[in-house]
Amino acid sequence: MAILDSLSGIEVTVLVDGESLVEYDAENDNVVHTNPAAAAHQRDRTVTKYIESSTGKAFSVKVNVKAPYKIDCPNVSFELYVDG
Repeated sequence: MAILDSLSGIEVTVLVDGESLVEYDAENDNVVHTNPAAAAHQRDRTVTKYIESSTGKAFSVKVNVKAPYKIDCPNVSFELYVDG
């Protein structure tokens, strides 16, 4: 489950056949930017994990939002980048 310390209460899990996949830490999870403040901002809001994929299997992404957040609006958005 991908969790950022700066965003406690938001958890992201990838599932196949309803089962959570094992996540592996990224060795190259370095945020590079010419502006040190921008790099620090991105580092606080970015997490990279790897999972094993299976040919022909569909996957789903589960986002769980809990305290300290309160969902009191009709729209919530998250950005997801999938490579591979």
